[in-house]
Amino acid sequence: MVFPRKQRRGVSQPLSGFCALRIVLPVFLLVGLSAQSLAQIPASAPPPAKAEPAPIADPLGRETPRGTMMGLAKYGEEHHDYAAAARYMQLDPGQRADPVQLGKELLALRTKFKGNIELLSDEPSSWVEAGLPRDEVRAGVFKVGSTTVDVILARVDDPQSGKIWLLSKETVAKIPGLYAQMETEKPALKDRITAFTLGGRQLLGMSVRQWLGWLLSILVSWLLAWLLAFLLSMLRRVWCKFRRALHNNLGHTARNAAPVHHCNPAA
Repeated sequence: MVFPRKQRRGVSQPLSGFCALRIVLPVFLLVGLSAQSLAQIPASAPPPAKAEPAPIADPLGRETPRGTMMGLAKYGEEHHDYAAAARYMQLDPGQRADPVQLGKELLALRTKFKGNIELLSDEPSSWVEAGLPRDEVRAGVFKVGSTTVDVILARVDDPQSGKIWLLSKETVAKIPGLYAQMETEKPALKDRITAFTLGGRQLLGMSVRQWLGWLLSILVSWLLAWLLAFLLSMLRRVWCKFRRALHNNLGHTARNAAPVHHCNPAA
């Protein structure tokens, strides 16, 4: 009976190894599937960056030097809004008592402005110009008689409109003196005509300059129409002369080519 006992012992060893394999294999499979599932889980997204506040848009277009000067020209020539013109100036506390009067004097001096607005920068960034502090730019000059004053724009930080360009307080301080000098001097004929056409006088809802432009456009249109009609009539005359000459040449050629019949007395 010893043999069967050994035989059972030999058979139980392989069976116990197989059972251990059946236990370990599912554990490995479970661990592998868990690791794969964890790898597929997306990592938590980083918190969104804090959005920067959008820059403030100035309703008067004073973000750039060119925008400031164009705005002054618009309010001066079209609207004659002195209060709005005063918002383009850097005012000291003492000058804020009557900004409308300053705006009126500034718009009156626009006929004395010498400069090219189109050459000014259209970028809102800071500006550096030789001979001037940082964030200041020379837009042109006011010339009244023998007096010349630089028109300086300064970039300031406005609590409502952000970074904007204004007529510097040094330039604004010289406006009353220039205006008084312009009033005392007898204006030249050219200045009187310019002031008349650019003034606030209106007829039937249109300014004098608009009426002059309208009448000039009618005159130019009439001249162009007359010139076109004259050219067309000239072309028609040339064409008629050409046809008449061609017809005469063809008739003359036909007469020369016609056969000559001689009379036969014996017939």
